[in-house]
Amino acid sequence: KKFCKEASYLPDGEYRELGGKVWINYMPQINDPELGIVDTPARVDHDSGEIQINSTKFRTYTIPIRMVMLMHEYSHWRYDNTDETFCDLEALRICLGLGFPKTECIYTFTNILNESHQNHVRMKQIVNYIHNYR
Repeated sequence: KKFCKEASYLPDGEYRELGGKVWINYMPQINDPELGIVDTPARVDHDSGEIQINSTKFRTYTIPIRMVMLMHEYSHWRYDNTDETFCDLEALRICLGLGFPKTECIYTFTNILNESHQNHVRMKQIVNYIHNYR
């Protein structure tokens, strides 16, 4: 939460909590050795727990959007799960439980996901989850 609040002005670099297994690598762009520059705002290494964040994009997002994104990536690592929808819903469970607005949570996904059929199905599940969240 602290990182998301301060991300607008934090310099690029590595951020770790003392004793934490997951860490953030905050960089102007995500560069994959095999794929080159990756056009995603964030991704996680499933083995190490390193969350790579494109700082150029991330700085433009609101705090709730940043939180949903980070909790999504964290969920991939925490549950050793590659299912995008599972991690979407887990991120929502955490962020809605922390009191973040439902509209911001929906906006996270409408702002980031492209218009593919697969993402349309994802959005239906996300909206349904948020609508029924209590």
